[in-house]
Amino acid sequence: SSGINAEYGVQTNSKYTLYPKGGLADITFYYSFANFVWGAYSPYALAGKVDGKTYKTRSAALDACMQNKKCVGFTQNSDTNYYLNSATKKIKTAGKIAHLK
Repeated sequence: SSGINAEYGVQTNSKYTLYPKGGLADITFYYSFANFVWGAYSPYALAGKVDGKTYKTRSAALDACMQNKKCVGFTQNSDTNYYLNSATKKIKTAGKIAHLK
């Protein structure tokens, strides 16, 4: 495959899983991608959408974010719906996961 994922890959700790649906208990998980440590924060969304595009996979959202200078992270709505964000402000929102680099 092509893109950043092919070169760097996503590294996660298999002992932990974030579930985008559920209660409002705070969960934080860190993973490494493209020489950055990313934080995944649940249940949070990020402020400031970069554009109106959505992505079907986390890998696609990671690739797009790394290629967009305005992108500081992305919000995961579900396992198949992600959008890029331009602000680091986290907003507590049930069912969402904020990914920040």
